[in-house]
Amino acid sequence: MESQIPLALRQYGLGCILILYSFSLFGNISTATYNITLGILSIFLFAVYFKKYIMHRKYIFRRDGFVALYLIFVVSLIFAAIGLGQEASIKYTFNYILFSLPLWFLFFLLTLDSRYVTFIQIGILIAGLYYLIQVISLGNLVFTERVSVSFSTANRFAMALEIILPFFSLSLYHFSKFRRKHPAYFITFMILLIATLGLFVALLATQSRGGIAACGVGFLAVLLLWIFQNKYSFRLVKKLFLFFTILIVFAASSIFITLHVAHRPYDQERLLLLQSTFHMWENHKLFGIGMGNWQKEYQQHYILPQAKEPTLPFPHNNTASFFSMSGTVGGIGYLIFSLGSMVFLIKKIDERPDNYYVYAMLWVCVAIFSHGMVDNTLYNKDITRMFYGMWGITMASLYLPLVKK
Repeated sequence: MESQIPLALRQYGLGCILILYSFSLFGNISTATYNITLGILSIFLFAVYFKKYIMHRKYIFRRDGFVALYLIFVVSLIFAAIGLGQEASIKYTFNYILFSLPLWFLFFLLTLDSRYVTFIQIGILIAGLYYLIQVISLGNLVFTERVSVSFSTANRFAMALEIILPFFSLSLYHFSKFRRKHPAYFITFMILLIATLGLFVALLATQSRGGIAACGVGFLAVLLLWIFQNKYSFRLVKKLFLFFTILIVFAASSIFITLHVAHRPYDQERLLLLQSTFHMWENHKLFGIGMGNWQKEYQQHYILPQAKEPTLPFPHNNTASFFSMSGTVGGIGYLIFSLGSMVFLIKKIDERPDNYYVYAMLWVCVAIFSHGMVDNTLYNKDITRMFYGMWGITMASLYLPLVKK
């Protein structure tokens, strides 16, 4: 009996904390809850598994393309910050890199014990229902106002939905393939169905043109890839070519519609921001102006006379942000990471077509990159943590059969 107590604590005690951690990570609740649960889980993870894996040299890493892409991105940011030599920028860069901690935390946890994926999924489901309850309580489902719930802006809320909706949608599809008559199955399926449909309505309620278009582009790109995978015997190179061709067409169409059909008064301001950001890069091509310095530099040196929003904190474009703040070094690192991640996922789909996590993550990557053409998606702390958290689950699914769980 005594030997079973640690097992029970590991399975259910840690499981409850994992639910709370996942809820705080993907539900955008208090930072204190996130930090406390992360601290408890980190101590537990280190204490339980250090001897089992590190002392016995049972390493779970193997050669992996994504790890290389991640390291290229991180090293490029560090190299640019150190090359610039500003202490504040170096500190800001390392803090930004810490936003990716959920990737490694969830990856290690799940590869060491895949049974914890159930608790993580419950936490994400609760986060989705939490968002839905907030939207309903605000009474804005008739779209009279833009919905932002606990986020600072409606666009940020749309970014969060771009990350969790693909996993909800493809989990629902995967779940629907199992025909079981047990009441618990039916109840779970209905909760997931209601949450998924409700969150799609919530995305529309944000009235975020970039968010809605990006989520749609991601869905269509992944849907066509699925058709290529199951209906035609295309080689990988042809799949990659078709995928990125379709992605460019969809993205260009979305930008055209945004500028000429769903136009808003401040759209011209975004073009001025890009001009100013280009001038920043021209004057600091190699290492940039330093992460965290964009707003100050913009207001003091680069704001154009015709600009009407002098207090904007970033240029509303991911690529422009990294090239201006981390120079050509960091900008190229960002593009290699973003586009390389899509190539990596397409290759994994070719190898593991039954793994719906990979399809979902590809949808997320396309949506976040597409939305990042008109906004800053991978710069905000909460959004970046969610993004890397989903990467951690996806990477673990490639090492272990989480899909069967």
